[in-house]
Order: sequence, then structure tokens, then C-alpha cells
Amino acid sequence: MAERSDPWKQIGRPAYTGIHRMPYDLEKRAALHEFHRQRVVTKILTDLYCMVSKGFVKAHEPVSIGGAGEQSLRGSRSSDTQAAHCAPRQIFINARKMQDKLDATFPERGLAIAALFGETDILPSNFNRADSRVEGSGMAEALLEAAKTVVLQGSIGGTFDERAISMAARKAFAIYRQHSVRAFNSALRQLQDKVRELDRSRIKHSLRTREEKKWREQHEITQIYAKTLDDSPGLDEALEMDVLVGLVRIYSM
Repeated sequence: MAERSDPWKQIGRPAYTGIHRMPYDLEKRAALHEFHRQRVVTKILTDLYCMVSKGFVKAHEPVSIGGAGEQSLRGSRSSDTQAAHCAPRQIFINARKMQDKLDATFPERGLAIAALFGETDILPSNFNRADSRVEGSGMAEALLEAAKTVVLQGSIGGTFDERAISMAARKAFAIYRQHSVRAFNSALRQLQDKVRELDRSRIKHSLRTREEKKWREQHEITQIYAKTLDDSPGLDEALEMDVLVGLVRIYSM
């Protein structure tokens, strides 16, 4: 993994060394992490819509995804925790990070977008493993398809206001959710297969027990992710009217 930058350090802020508050209960941890993922994804989509509407991104520019380049927190080997990214992938516009498109004209907003892509939750390592499986099963592509939808919506033109942003983001998130549901289902089937393979294996009982616990826990985490996505609470928080009013004001300066 390439070294990831901390977007907050770019403006002279020190690295975060305080307590990162997440619930201790597995169900609440998984639900909160999925909530954060929905919120971050939606906010990224709303910014992308604004960037297209205001001409920072052109309709013909190719959209792609890649690995994370920013990371706001770090896990700990001693506690077997990792920083689980909320955004499934980094969005690239014409082979440049989405936020880098604002470097020359609107760097302050670029930093805010970098912070979204760098946002992480400190969680036990098995959560990050579950995330990686889901991302590899189609969630990464879900973000890509949502981003392409937003670019198309933003290029159509029309009024630039809170309602237009909300409508575009909801349409794109519906596509993201559709693809992510399939990704969750695929990941759940893979984990079920892992447990069945263990049952047929001849490895030592102690190792089999440890591996089975890991797979079953990932299965439970993924189920909670899927249930939380079905309700999509993070979408609604990111599209609250005062948030969108502020976004319109920022991009209309």
C-alpha cells in the first residue's frame, strides 16, 4: 500500500492523537460505519454535481476509480485495528483525483473533498476485511456508476439550486445502492462458501475454529451493512436542506 497523505496536515494541522469514538458493540459499529459510508458517498456525489454544473469538470472527461490516496487516521497493530475508509474508492476525472481538479481555481474546496475521501473509522481489522470483500464484489463499481450518473445530470444544465442537487444525488445514490446490494449479496455468498470449505477441510481443529469465527463475523458485519443500506440514513443526513444551501453558497461565490 502506497503511503497515504493526511489532508489535514496540508493546512498545518497536527495529526489526530485523541480518542476515536466508535461503539464497542459489533452491530452498532457496523451500522455506524455503513452510515458514515453513505454520508460520505452522498457528499462526494453532491460536490461532483456542483463541479460539473460550475464547469470545473466537463461532460466529456472520462471518470474512473482507484485506490485511496488520503487517510485521516491510523489503526494500531497492538490492538489489531485498522483505519477503514468510508469512501469505497477514490474518484478520478481524466486521470486526476476529483479534488485535484480544483487546485488552480478553488483549492479550499478541493481540500474539503480530499478530507471526505480520506475519512476513516478505526475498527477491528475484520471490518476492513469485510469492506475489502464488498468493494471487490461490486461496491467500487457502484461508486463509479453513481459518479458517471452525476456527471451526466450536471452536464444537462438547468437551475443550480438545492432541489437540483438533491434530485441528482438521489438518482445517483439509487444506482449506487442497486449495485451495492448485489455486492453485499455476492460477498455474503462468498463467506458462506468459506465456512462450508472449512467444514470439509482437514486442518487442525483450533485453526478451523479461529478461521470459522473470522468468516462468520465478517458475514454478520456484511449483513448489518446491507440492512443499514436498505434504510439509507446517511443519504438523508447528507442531503439536509441547510447542508445543500451551504453548498450552493460555496459554489456560487
